[in-house]
Formats: sequence, C-alpha cells, structure tokens
Amino acid sequence: MFNNANKNLTLSANLESLISVSKYTLFSQGFVSSFSDISLEGYRKILQGLVNDKKANEMAEKEKLRKAAEAAEQVRRQAETIERQAQEEARKRSVEEAKQKAELEKRKQEFERDYVVRNGVLIGYRRMWEIVNIPNYITAIGDYAFSKHEPDRSHLSKLTGWQREVAEREITLGLESHRNIRVVKGVSVPSSVKTIGKHAFSNCSSLTQVEIWNGVEIIDDSAFSSCNALQKITIPNSVKHIGNNAFGWCGNIRSVVIGGRVASIGGSTFIGCENLSWMTIGDNVQTIGNGAFAICKKLSSIQIKQSVKFVGKEAFSGWDKSQKIKIYATEKETKAWDKKWRKGCNATIEFGYRGFSDFDDLY
Repeated sequence: MFNNANKNLTLSANLESLISVSKYTLFSQGFVSSFSDISLEGYRKILQGLVNDKKANEMAEKEKLRKAAEAAEQVRRQAETIERQAQEEARKRSVEEAKQKAELEKRKQEFERDYVVRNGVLIGYRRMWEIVNIPNYITAIGDYAFSKHEPDRSHLSKLTGWQREVAEREITLGLESHRNIRVVKGVSVPSSVKTIGKHAFSNCSSLTQVEIWNGVEIIDDSAFSSCNALQKITIPNSVKHIGNNAFGWCGNIRSVVIGGRVASIGGSTFIGCENLSWMTIGDNVQTIGNGAFAICKKLSSIQIKQSVKFVGKEAFSGWDKSQKIKIYATEKETKAWDKKWRKGCNATIEFGYRGFSDFDDLY
C-alpha cells in the first residue's frame, strides 16, 4: 500500500516537474498565451495532445512507409509479370520462327522436287504446274528457266562418235521437257528475286497472269517475249532496268504500268504489242531504246516525260496519224535523241506537253 502511494507521489512529482520545465516551451510554441497558472489537468491535456500528435505523426509515417512498401511490391510484381510476358513472347517467337523455318525447309524441298535450284537461282524445272509460286529464298530466275526454246546445236559439229550421240540425246530430252511449258498459266515472283533472267518466260504461250513483287530490280532481255496470252503487266517501283525485247510480241497485252524507278527501257521492249491500248511510264525513265514501242497499233497516245534524255531510232515505228506522242521536252531538247527516232512514225507529235498525267489519255 505504501509502495503504491509512493509511486503515485513520484509520478505526480515527475509530472509537476515536467510541467514546470515545459512552461516556456508551451508558451513559445503557442500552446498557452501566458505563464499564468494552469491547472494540472489542463497541462495534462496539453501534454497528452502533444503525445497524441506525435503518435499520429508516427502512425502517419508508418502508413506512408507501408504504402510505399506496397507500391514497391506492386512495381516488383508488375516487373515480374512484364518479364514473364516478355519471356513468353520470346518463347512464342522462337517457336513461330522454328515453325516458319521448318515450313520454309519443307516448301523448299517440295519446290526443288519439281524445279532446279542452284545457289538460290532458279535455273529450270523437272515438272511443270499451271501456277508457279516461287518461294522467297530464290534470289534470281536464271536465263531460259521456263522458256520454250530451241537448243543451241552449233557445238555438235565439233563432236564425233559416242560424244555426239550423248549430246544429241541430251538435246532431245531437253526438248521433251520443254514441251510442258504450255502448262504454265500464272507465276508469282517474290520480292527476294532481284533479277528475272534472259528468256526466263519467253514463249510461255498459256501464261496469262504475272505478279512481280516490289524488290525485283532487273527484267532482262526477252524475259517475257512472245507470251501471247498475257494481257496486263505492272512493273513495280523497285525495277531499274527493262531489257531488250522484254515484252516484245506479246500480242494480247492490253495495259502496262512502268514503275517510278525504271531508268532505262531497252530496245524493242514492247515491239509488236498490237493490242496494247494503255500505258503509263514512270518519271525516272532516261533512256528509251531502238524500236521500244514499234508496232503498238492500238496505243492511242503516250507521254514521254521530261526525265527522258535519249530515244533510240525507230522507237515508234508503225504508228499512224490517229496516234499521239506527247513529249514534255521541247523540240530543241530532243536534238540529243537519235536522228532516226521518228523514222517509220506518222503519229501526231506534241512537244513541250504539260499534261497532268498519263490518265489524261483515257479521256
């Protein structure tokens, strides 16, 4: 009992001492307006309020720390989720790439059962199909790859005996295989192919559809010559050069679009395209070869852009008075062209033309 009393006295004394010491502090902090006597209970409330404020601040700080920890944990979890998603995407890509690689290898094997490929160049065929979808690992179509042509026999005169017999047998087998060229009706040339070789599709008499993807840069000499079933062709912007006779004597071709990067049109490129009725030439063409548009009887008009610096002889041979050649250059500027570029041409020629586009010629 005495111990409890002593404890209470001690606590009371300590509180009185604390109150006494804290008076100035309480006054300086604005908790009291003067050093006038305040009851013990009043000081208790003030001090308790300070303690409560401290606890509240501590709790608020703890809450801030807790929320910060939760936010950090959330960020960590989000980072883990993003990493897992990235790993899953990478795994899926890897699986997809493996599938594509396997599919490409399968297609490659299937394609090369029917066609002959060496170092990425398609050079011939073993068996022909109506539609030829060239896979995108092919980088070029070799000379005479699909064409029906007569073989060179000049070397036979230099051979005798068994050597000549073997050479003649090879020629006979070659001719037999080329009879199947009539089967081809459509071909798709992918962007991986940079060059379509000489005579690649010449004399493909049943070829009606040709799709050339943007990426091909050169259409070589006679590439599609004498493809009489072909009715239209679009030459993509990637093509820079069209070779001699590339589409010569395609008697049923009706429309041609020449892409904007073509710099040169070879000699006789469209010679004998008697049903060609509409054509647009890109703004980058600089050279038009000899006889390039000769005997294009149904082409009502053609525009020769300012970019053209040279036109070869007889470029428009066979044109009559009903046809028009609209030339952006002045007559003086055409002095650098071949002196015989007009030979055989009776078309109406307009120099210094300033039309809007090739589509004007439709109206």
